[in-house]
This record gives sequence, C-alpha cells and structure tokens, in this order.
Amino acid sequence: MSKLKKWRVLPRSINSWKEVDKHSWDLSFFEETGDPDFITKIGIRAGINAINENKAMNLPITYMADGWVVQRMPQGDVVRIAEIKTPKEVTRNKKLTKGSVLYVKKSS
Repeated sequence: MSKLKKWRVLPRSINSWKEVDKHSWDLSFFEETGDPDFITKIGIRAGINAINENKAMNLPITYMADGWVVQRMPQGDVVRIAEIKTPKEVTRNKKLTKGSVLYVKKSS
C-alpha cells in the first residue's frame, strides 16, 4: 500500500504510521483511538470492492431493494429471491397516551 493510500485510511487521532507500528494492535485499537466512522468507511469500501470483483468475474450481485432480497445477474436481469418480512405494527409508530398498558411477550 502506498503512503498516500495509508494516509487516507489513517484515523485522525493517530499522527503517523510509526505510532501504529510501535504497538501490537488489532481492530479495537482503531475503534478506541480513531475516527468513529472509520469502521463504517472500511465496510463501505469492502462492499464496493466485493461488487466490483463480482462484476469482473460475471457473478450475480445480491442486495436489498423495495423490501425484497434480489440478485442482479451478469446479463442484467433481476431475480427476486425472498421478501423481507417486517412486523405490520411497529411500536414506535403507535400513539401512546397516559395510562396506556403495554403487553410484552417473553422471548425465549
């Protein structure tokens, strides 16, 4: 990896890669000392790389769209695999008034 690319992914609170090399570290080192969005950025880049690799190898790309899990085939056609099931009534959308009784099911 070139120095330019290294500096792009270096968290803000770390001054140099020498500081990183001094410690034996794992991903938690970056979580504690770095940019809070660092892990998100890694995930986004990994997803983009995976999509590009799948396109290069003519493999289908699986993603979510309009409440469905779909696959885009290399030829361009889209196949719906499964519908994503969500609860019809979500508690956060209910209007609660003073004195409302909430019933909670025990999960096992």
